[in-house]
Amino acid sequence: MAELKDLFELLERAVAEPARRLEHVRRFQERVWDEDLEGEPEVVRTIRDLAHDLEGYRPDDPSDDPLSYGDARLLEEIETVLRKCRS
Repeated sequence: MAELKDLFELLERAVAEPARRLEHVRRFQERVWDEDLEGEPEVVRTIRDLAHDLEGYRPDDPSDDPLSYGDARLLEEIETVLRKCRS
């Protein structure tokens, strides 16, 4: 079972460690998809939605695909979710 605090920590690492950002994002997604999540239903839904939305993250060249995005939007998405889930 994935602890929400551990998932939040992976997101914080993705923000803090640009060189390992993609690794942290993919690990977050794997845990959300492969493990049971317990918590407030709205928080769990938000976390699952983020994991899905992060499929569009392309750190190298987001311009190749109109549905993809780079670091600036990734950071915005993560910060928004962290604020929402912690309030």
